[in-house]
Amino acid sequence: MEFRLGMDGAELTKLLGEQRQVVASRPELKEVGRQLVVDKRWHRFEILARSTGEVLFHMDGGDLLSWQDPDFRQGGLGVGAHGPDGVLYLDDLEVTPFPNPPRFLNAA
Repeated sequence: MEFRLGMDGAELTKLLGEQRQVVASRPELKEVGRQLVVDKRWHRFEILARSTGEVLFHMDGGDLLSWQDPDFRQGGLGVGAHGPDGVLYLDDLEVTPFPNPPRFLNAA
């Protein structure tokens, strides 16, 4: 899975070898992506990926994108910056097992 947030909004792409398929898109998030690119502030991203194929993305406490893969096969998630001028700084990165029941850290 590849998640992108940028000047074109939010997009989730499923990768199967050399094949790429956009499975979820939120072009209405263009302003959120634009601010992310130009504001140079720290943001809190949270990703929940369940063994059922459900993937949820949050940024700064707000929902960005969620998707349920009807044909889920075990795989991985990648994080990176795209474009010649893109730089991604990670601080306080945590990978934790789900609490029971799973929840976002900043949820009430």
